[in-house]
Amino acid sequence: MAMFKKKFNDIEDQAPDMANMMNQVAQDGSFDLGSIPMIDSSNDSINETIAEQLNRVLSQNSLLITQIDQLQALNGDLFNQINEWQNYRTEAASYINEINDKHQAETTELKQAHQEALDVVNNDWSQKFDVKAQEVEERYAAVEVRISDAAQAQLQEKTELENIIAELRDNRADLENQVKNYDLQVNDLQNKLGQSDVVAQQSAAEKQQASEQFNQVWAQLSDATERLQLANDKIEALTAENQKWSQEINTMKEDSITEFQQTQKKTDSIISGLTDQVAHAHQQMQVIENKYSVAVQRAVGLEANVQSLQEQNNLLVKQIRSMDGREFTSVRSGVPSFNTDFPGKTEAEAADNAGMTAEETNPVETAE
Repeated sequence: MAMFKKKFNDIEDQAPDMANMMNQVAQDGSFDLGSIPMIDSSNDSINETIAEQLNRVLSQNSLLITQIDQLQALNGDLFNQINEWQNYRTEAASYINEINDKHQAETTELKQAHQEALDVVNNDWSQKFDVKAQEVEERYAAVEVRISDAAQAQLQEKTELENIIAELRDNRADLENQVKNYDLQVNDLQNKLGQSDVVAQQSAAEKQQASEQFNQVWAQLSDATERLQLANDKIEALTAENQKWSQEINTMKEDSITEFQQTQKKTDSIISGLTDQVAHAHQQMQVIENKYSVAVQRAVGLEANVQSLQEQNNLLVKQIRSMDGREFTSVRSGVPSFNTDFPGKTEAEAADNAGMTAEETNPVETAE
């Protein structure tokens, strides 16, 4: 531009009327050599020189205008491309951060929901088992107390009856001895019957009295025997009832153990289902991490592309400064589409939300 200005000043000094011609050229881009005033014939060579210089100036001016238009177009293109890259980078970073935050929140919520479901199931079954075990222990203790009291009472009654029977047997033996003695006395009295009728009558009365006493003792012995038999029957009934209660307690214990085992199986099944869901969540996390890694790689590529654009811009600046008359070309790299790199963002988010809702509903149904 300095050279152009110097040449223009030289032309203005040599031919003042050329300024008006230059203004006309700047306005309509053409001029007429015939319109140049001729001072005299000695100025023909000067006019020819001026005309040649003017033609060169006009050519350079036209070339500069063309190059400036090209540079402005390239500059606008580069500006738009940089804006596209910046928009792509902003959208990708926002989407990645949104997905990451959403995944972290859903993972935390899922873990808390699963832990709460497991705690509720374990506490519920533990309470049920404790209540059932306490009920069985209380019933067993009550039965043991009842059987113990009844058995102790029956044993005490049996001991008393055995003592009575032993006493009655002793009395019976004494009475039998007395009867034998009475029989001997009767025989003796019969031998002495001829001696005294009075003695015979007394002996008969004593024999009758001894027989009556023997019958009374025998009746008492029979009654004591019946009472002993009743006591034995009661003891046998209590023993049978004790066995029945023992069988019921064993059955209750077996049922409690079976119920606990079934509960344990259900709990294991629930835990297995929750473990599968957690594994699925980890798989989703891995998929998101892979997407995040791809996005990071693309961000690195964006930085490289921005650097490349900066280098292109520097190259264009150098071309502008060189002004060597060559046409400018743009080495434009394509800006990827955000929807192409992340297809179906809305559908993917809806699918993820539906999947996570199903996963959160599933453990609750299993726990119930």
